[in-house]
Amino acid sequence: MSELALPDGTVVVEGTHDVGARLKWEIQGKFVIYQSSNPNLAEGGFVPNRELVEANRERMIAVCTLCHSSQWVEEYFEWYESTLVDYNITAKFAAELLDQAYEEGLADKRNPIDEFPEWMWYLIWHHDGRRWRMGASMMGPDYTHWHGAVDAIMDKLGRMQDWMETVRQVKEVEKAEAAVDARVKLAWTIGTSGIVISILAALLALKALRK
Repeated sequence: MSELALPDGTVVVEGTHDVGARLKWEIQGKFVIYQSSNPNLAEGGFVPNRELVEANRERMIAVCTLCHSSQWVEEYFEWYESTLVDYNITAKFAAELLDQAYEEGLADKRNPIDEFPEWMWYLIWHHDGRRWRMGASMMGPDYTHWHGAVDAIMDKLGRMQDWMETVRQVKEVEKAEAAVDARVKLAWTIGTSGIVISILAALLALKALRK
């Protein structure tokens, strides 16, 4: 990224090849997290560095205010971060739904993307959610809303919930049918045994009469 300076040569923001140097949030993954240059590989995640991300934000604000008023910049970042919060709430809810599907036996987690709720979760965070997050970061509120939030919540999340409820109902029907089948089988077994016993009793009675 280029160095930015005032007409008198005063450097506002230094140039860098670090594309995350002016970013506060990492928005490419399933959940929005703080930008970090210190991955904690042992823990399998990132160590949040509040001082780092606030310094990154100040650098970005310095860039923005070269053209925009400080009020405009402040209001934009408030909207941007509230949008990321909304996304994270939705993503967390969808991830918990998928875990619930696994716990209830509605889906099998051995293959992470071969069943309907897994595919919906993938589209929520990777497809619609990406448009939701990236649209906000690129100041596209209409795209963020209609192609991101609406598609993620009203389409994918709604279909995911409907599928889970349908499968629950199907399992209840199958359970009821299995119970009926068991009762019919038991009744048949008891009935058949009664017929056999009646025949044997009749034969014994007939034999006794012949004597």
